[in-house]
Amino acid sequence: MKAAKNAPVHLISRWMLLKGREKEGIAALKKLASEVLAQEPGTLIYRVHTPLMDDAQLVSLPTSVPQEIVFYEAYSNAQAFDDHVNGPRFTKFVEDHGALFLAPSDSPGKPFIRVQFLELQTGFIREAPRVNGVALYRIEPTGRLTASWTVADRDFAGKTGIEIAEKKGSAKSGLAGQYNVRIWGPGTPIAQAPIFTGTLSIKALPGGTDPQMESYELAWTTPGSTEAYAGLGLRRKDSDSLTASYWNVVPPEPTLATPPAPTNHHPSVMFEIIAKKQGPMLDFYRSLFGWNYQFGTGNFAYVRFPSQPQPLLGGIGQADPSIPGFEPGRTFYLLVDDLQATLDEAGKLGGSTYVGPTAVDGYHFAMMKDPEGNIVGLVQPFTSETGPQGTKKVGKPKARKASK
Repeated sequence: MKAAKNAPVHLISRWMLLKGREKEGIAALKKLASEVLAQEPGTLIYRVHTPLMDDAQLVSLPTSVPQEIVFYEAYSNAQAFDDHVNGPRFTKFVEDHGALFLAPSDSPGKPFIRVQFLELQTGFIREAPRVNGVALYRIEPTGRLTASWTVADRDFAGKTGIEIAEKKGSAKSGLAGQYNVRIWGPGTPIAQAPIFTGTLSIKALPGGTDPQMESYELAWTTPGSTEAYAGLGLRRKDSDSLTASYWNVVPPEPTLATPPAPTNHHPSVMFEIIAKKQGPMLDFYRSLFGWNYQFGTGNFAYVRFPSQPQPLLGGIGQADPSIPGFEPGRTFYLLVDDLQATLDEAGKLGGSTYVGPTAVDGYHFAMMKDPEGNIVGLVQPFTSETGPQGTKKVGKPKARKASK
């Protein structure tokens, strides 16, 4: 169904951080979110998630990939969505940080993104009570911050409160740091007791798309209490003011401490059956499982499965004992990030290289022998678009020599 004109736009998109770049990528995404919040009023929801891992009660099915990033976004209309994806903030983010994410082989530096647009049918959103508001800070040379704040609450509508924050320690220059903070409610003079006393932590976020702007992460906490607040702030470098949006942090429900279950890595993601006679084997598996085939290099018959966070792949090839890896039999593959590094380590541990790093039909693989001579396949991560690309042809292949 086509979306109505000026209707809100909802979507889910999935990206994949490169292994080892998770911390850097999350920091860059926080910076992007703060800029979208401050400068894109048509973006209504912009929430960035990572998979919940190692929880014995909440187990994702199928198993999640730790490096996956899931966005849930909502825009006031299609124009607001277009203003975001083609606007200066998102464009600059991809330009500066795209190399942190998995990318198609033909477009390095441009993240591979899966997007699903959504049409609301029914349902609701019930959120825990939240305090949402805006604070405008004045930065004094002494390191003191004074602020007026407002909150989206019917009891305080149109009213402002006062906040005073004194920087801890001897270093008073720079905005980032720890502050002793006191907050008074709307209409309350500072001669009276504050409604909140605790610590304000301000942390600078990495550089963003506008060189004239600085972004900060804020957190308000108080000793011995679960009451806490979080926020994002923006400041022009030549300004003595900071504007922050904030919300209350809902504490998690207490749970019994349980040791996390160990996480298995390097899953088996691909199989091959190298047949002595390929044609009859294709007929057998087509009849048994209803498999359809796509034929690639050397008439290798690929068997595709529905996409998962890491796509799954299988295939049936024609045996050719003159080519290592094409002897009759079965092979399974383990997912690794670096083929050569894995082969080198296997050699140190008593194994050996059987097939060195090889590229065919859009994917990269290798094979090793363990100390007992068992052959194990290795394959680098791929997606449905960047992985093996056979033709759409379905049926019996012509007899020709497989080539790897």
